[in-house]
Amino acid sequence: MTDITPVPAAPSAELVQLQYAPPAVRQAPADWYPDAASGQMRYWDGNAWTNHYAPKAAPGPQVVVINQARQGPNHVLHLLLTVFTAGLWLPVWIIIAIAN
Repeated sequence: MTDITPVPAAPSAELVQLQYAPPAVRQAPADWYPDAASGQMRYWDGNAWTNHYAPKAAPGPQVVVINQARQGPNHVLHLLLTVFTAGLWLPVWIIIAIAN
């Protein structure tokens, strides 16, 4: 008796193309990008560089931090608290005034 060994069928051309397709090239999105040659911004439309140029954007505003001088206690508030508490707030007011 002869052994019959099944032979696998050759893969279809479509399957071969799917298996060996080169990886997709990821392109940068359409936007303005710096152009080293001109020193300006140049527009990339997603596929190719266009002939559209724009001046570089001006730098943004600088952040300015203002440190206010340390202020002493609010004497009007402490006076009102002392009056409303019949003088019980006076020691607190004195401690806060000395600490500052």
